[in-house]
Amino acid sequence: MNEPVFVISGEERRKVKKERNLFKSFVKNFWHNHQTDKDMYTAYGCEHQMMKDETAELMYNDAKQKVTELEKKLAEKLC
Repeated sequence: MNEPVFVISGEERRKVKKERNLFKSFVKNFWHNHQTDKDMYTAYGCEHQMMKDETAELMYNDAKQKVTELEKKLAEKLC
């Protein structure tokens, strides 16, 4: 049987990778989705409150930071 190379291995590694990929997808599509929401609000005057750009930027930066943290966690190797 092969010895694990990384600190996180097996099922736990798959879960962390899945979480990282979800955050990466969120980051990739965030500004497109945010702009679409703003356009729809402007065109149709939806009743829900629009997210402000400052709040959106904070959310985006938090997600990017989470991706970085998860990638560091996945890159940790055993000594």
